[in-house]
Amino acid sequence: MTVLHGAACAGFCFGPIAAIYKATNLSDQTGTKKLLALATAFYFVNLFGKSLIVATLLPSTCESSFLCSAIIDLVTVVMELTSIKYILNSKKALAYSSETRLLCIGLGWALGQVLCSNGHLLLRAIGGNSFHWEGVYQAMQSSLSPISYLSITALMFLSTRRHLPMTSRAGLVFLASLLAPWTLVQRHGLGLYNPPQRFLAEDITPACWLSLVLHAAVSISVGITTYLTLRAGHGKSRPTSTAQKTD
Repeated sequence: MTVLHGAACAGFCFGPIAAIYKATNLSDQTGTKKLLALATAFYFVNLFGKSLIVATLLPSTCESSFLCSAIIDLVTVVMELTSIKYILNSKKALAYSSETRLLCIGLGWALGQVLCSNGHLLLRAIGGNSFHWEGVYQAMQSSLSPISYLSITALMFLSTRRHLPMTSRAGLVFLASLLAPWTLVQRHGLGLYNPPQRFLAEDITPACWLSLVLHAAVSISVGITTYLTLRAGHGKSRPTSTAQKTD
């Protein structure tokens, strides 16, 4: 049962990322693994920097109060959006096409989040001797991360397009800032802010599965909306470039 538990957790955690990576033909392009690894490494650097900032801003006696939680979430959202935009405009990322940049950075960021929030599940599966539905549930929650982070990366990518009006670019950043807290909701559900032992000891109720379905519905809806927005943004840029060529 330990092998089955580990395989189920690993499949739900990394399966969607691997499927998107293969389906979009990123695996056939040269250097995409380096860009994906760069985004993943930058996630860990961002996480470390956030910890330093939170430790500096908040006193050591501050526990799970509403104000402390709000500050942590605000710092997390601001740093994630800033970091993703920085990677999109970095010299290494600019060497790739816009679509490759968007996909690799979004998937790499999601991979970092999955490793941080579910690494203890895989270790627990290796060291355990029984099947735990709690671990599978968290892994299923984590499988929604690629959709969320690809959407955030796409919105931040569109916000860097100079052909768009300033109001549209600001609106895209605002939408990304609204979408980023959704990843925090997923992390709260994943038990990232709770000791793993306490979360994994709880029984999964039908309300938990209903919450999982709700998370999936919202994430898929956001992904479709972002895809349509991305297509519309590219559509607006084509007439402009065509007009410049004719001139």
